[in-house]
Amino acid sequence: MPWFVGGINGESSRRSWQPSVGSNWTGFASLGGSQSASPAVTFSSGGLGQAFTRGTGGDLQTFWQQSAGSTWTGPLSLGGTLGR
Repeated sequence: MPWFVGGINGESSRRSWQPSVGSNWTGFASLGGSQSASPAVTFSSGGLGQAFTRGTGGDLQTFWQQSAGSTWTGPLSLGGTLGR
């Protein structure tokens, strides 16, 4: 079960996860890139994760997993300009 938080002052969003129920949480790790908002995260029924956030330039960015439990890829800018 992962947990995500936004960085401060444009720092990368961070994630922590619990490898199994009842186990200790890992430390925070960067997802990469620079964001200006906390990410919104969703998981498919198969366990694949995808996160969306606003980049420091106001664009919509995404991070994703290639397979359940794998490392996260991104950020990829989807363009546009998001309001605050």
